[in-house]
Amino acid sequence: TEARLNFFKGRVMGKLNAAMVRRDETKHRHCLLLKAIHTNQQKERAILEDISKVRSEIAGYESDLSSAQKMESQTKLRVETIEHEIVMERKRHEETLANLKIKSQEVERSKATTIESIQEKKALVEGKKAQLSKVW
Repeated sequence: TEARLNFFKGRVMGKLNAAMVRRDETKHRHCLLLKAIHTNQQKERAILEDISKVRSEIAGYESDLSSAQKMESQTKLRVETIEHEIVMERKRHEETLANLKIKSQEVERSKATTIESIQEKKALVEGKKAQLSKVW
């Protein structure tokens, strides 16, 4: 019976040792899992910070885009205004040239009329001089 008791004792000890090994392995796996969870939580925090930074950058880029679009709109309006002013200046230039031609023609006619009038008066003065010379 002692042998039998030793046999059962040996079996129980074997089972106990096997259970302790399993327990130790389970504790080790538990520790590894806790470390993995902790590492994953740190990674999650880092990713959340990165997401926050990216969102902040996106908001900044959207603001820059909005500002650029406003500037583009204002620049387009300025260009249209300048183009309109160019067209108006060309029209004014053409009108001024036309008026200048008309005034130049009027001056030429007036000059011709004045020259003609002067020549007529000169002829009259010469005629009067000749009459006065005869009288004297």
